[in-house]
Amino acid sequence: GNSRRAWWVHYAEYWAKQGLAVYTFDFSGGGEESQSDGKTTDMSVLTEATDLEQVLLSAQGWSFVDTKKIVVIGGSQGGAVSSIVAARHPADIAALVLLYPALVVTDDLHEKFPDRTKVPEVYRYNGWIDVGPRYVNDMYDFDIYKDMANFTKSVLIVHGDKDDIVPLSYSERAKSTYRSASLVVVKGAGHIFFTPDHQKQCLDAVDSYLKKMGITK
Repeated sequence: GNSRRAWWVHYAEYWAKQGLAVYTFDFSGGGEESQSDGKTTDMSVLTEATDLEQVLLSAQGWSFVDTKKIVVIGGSQGGAVSSIVAARHPADIAALVLLYPALVVTDDLHEKFPDRTKVPEVYRYNGWIDVGPRYVNDMYDFDIYKDMANFTKSVLIVHGDKDDIVPLSYSERAKSTYRSASLVVVKGAGHIFFTPDHQKQCLDAVDSYLKKMGITK
């Protein structure tokens, strides 16, 4: 979404050609180029989880959607958001794909803010986006791994072994935390798959997973 919209549109168009109905959106306050309402300083991982829950609820009422085959795919912070929503609504989601999910966020916030009372009103988070105290407070004591196993269906995690934003170890821990998960490691890839080869490896992994899950043929 937002500043990486073109990248996600490329993926969405690819999956649409596989026969899927694909919905992409900008989170409220999700970025400086976001087309959704809301300030980035009012956004957090948990507000984005609420946004995704609303999309999930809406999708269940769309006539062109097979509600028994709803797939949630999220990258980076969207991957963390997707993992939370899947744990909350396991019966409503048939398959879950996490691309380099930012499961590091709580540890990262503790490192950046040893004293949570000293969070500035506006903070440039990882050179990416201006956030506020809510971003820190919502996730500061949140254990993102706690409820993962509530989602008992198979999960696909795709992560680069050269990721310097979210260490691969966080996805390795997720693989062992989910009841059923596979981890595809993209060799040489950093955070986000920019090169055609890395993107192809990701898409091939997702293709194989969706066929295995009976989502596509």
